[in-house]
Amino acid sequence: MVNRPSAETWSSFQYTKLREETFFDKVGFNFGAPGDRYDENNMLWVKAFQGGDFRFKFEPKEEARWFVTGLEENWITKSGVEGVTEVIVPTAINQKSNHSKSKYSIKLHFPQKEDLQPGERVFDISIEGKLLAQDFDLAKDQIFSVDSLDVTGRLDIMFTPKAGKAAICGVEMIRAN
Repeated sequence: MVNRPSAETWSSFQYTKLREETFFDKVGFNFGAPGDRYDENNMLWVKAFQGGDFRFKFEPKEEARWFVTGLEENWITKSGVEGVTEVIVPTAINQKSNHSKSKYSIKLHFPQKEDLQPGERVFDISIEGKLLAQDFDLAKDQIFSVDSLDVTGRLDIMFTPKAGKAAICGVEMIRAN
């Protein structure tokens, strides 16, 4: 199989064969994606949804609204979830421990909305209990990054809406140690 990131090609990663707790060194989670794929930097992007094989948690469940659109050129932002205030992301396959600590570079991907006006969707972003971005405006930015963040167990991302609802398409994680 030949990887062509420009093609709309999706597959499934056979992670279920791994039985041991195996930490991700480099992985992306694409919320609501139809399958798994590699990007141009050879990063594995795994489909992510409520429950699922990696035990994602989206809170509040009853507020989560999944979306898929064909408008964006960037395949990561073609699908996502909105209306959530917390997303908990695994840092390992078959994760058993919530006490393991690692440093990660984190990149959050948000939807691209051409008709969104400044101030319509604004929220704070906290990761691992630390407020890292105040008044993040989806009309102005679609990516938020933080380097060398201590993560214990699963990655906990919180959104505090100020205007409209928070929406997220993907989480990219690169382990530093």
